[in-house]
Amino acid sequence: PNSLLARFYGIFTIKVKYMKPINIIIMDNLVGKHGEFMTRMYDLKGSTFQRITHNPTSSKTVRKDLNFLEDREYRMVTREPLQKELIKRMAKDKEFLKSCNLMDYSLLIVFFRRTGELSYEESVSDHSYMSHEENGQPGNN
Repeated sequence: PNSLLARFYGIFTIKVKYMKPINIIIMDNLVGKHGEFMTRMYDLKGSTFQRITHNPTSSKTVRKDLNFLEDREYRMVTREPLQKELIKRMAKDKEFLKSCNLMDYSLLIVFFRRTGELSYEESVSDHSYMSHEENGQPGNN
């Protein structure tokens, strides 16, 4: 229940006569109903080797590690208890994947445009809030 791993509901192969089999994975929608408010998405692997999306065309284009390092205006602001909890969860997820002999792990970070007005002080008082600093002004989301 406290895992950050995406939930898989099923993996299927569909075989139709005279066609190549089609593999389908059904998994949880990580963006949810708020996709229209998405401003940036990053798939982070902790590596810089070939980890860039060249010329992203929209806010829905998945960017990678080097894009995240270059895009300084997109950062998360969290309180220390949440930081510790996230690190603890990622460590547990890593150990689970290791126990299954799996090694591919990505951290998907999605930034959303705020729909309500909230001051910076109010937003950081909620430790689950992840901030997008726009034009160098914290909290103007």
